[in-house]
Amino acid sequence: MKKYLIFALIIVVCLFSFFIIRMGTHNSVAPDASKSMTFPIGPYKLGTAVKDFQELEEISPSEYNVIQKKFEDEKIYKAPATNFLGLTWDMMLLGAVGDKIYRINPGYATLDKNQANEAFMKTLTYCKSKLGEPSAQKTDSFSWDTSDGDVVLQAASTPEEFLVLLFLTSANVKDFKKLK
Repeated sequence: MKKYLIFALIIVVCLFSFFIIRMGTHNSVAPDASKSMTFPIGPYKLGTAVKDFQELEEISPSEYNVIQKKFEDEKIYKAPATNFLGLTWDMMLLGAVGDKIYRINPGYATLDKNQANEAFMKTLTYCKSKLGEPSAQKTDSFSWDTSDGDVVLQAASTPEEFLVLLFLTSANVKDFKKLK
């Protein structure tokens, strides 16, 4: 199961890179009051100080070789699993720049396809209730532009399990200095 979690993590990194590029084109100077704000995942909310969470563990140097930093002063953390929507989600990544959380990437994994579909639909319904209709969608992926960033919901699978992935990314990434 652990090797599949690593596979899922690689998927997350690839997708995250795509969304960082997308966020880099975010032209909003001030928050758009007509849009909803992102929501917390368990105790984690975009913009919260990392020091508020004693349970976070920065990833190891070998993990940084796989999950490379994108910004100066960036740290990537592992966090304990958290309850969200009555389900236990693995906190795949928390990213922080300047001690503030700018990305939250929880994932829900199950061996049961029906259970994954139920979790996906429950999450989609929740996102729509909080954020309205998605600004973009594909078969297994929905995204919302919010006043403080982006939220992406995606279904994925490995040969062994089915995944529901969430990506919450702060609009502040447009102001971060990228690593060369």
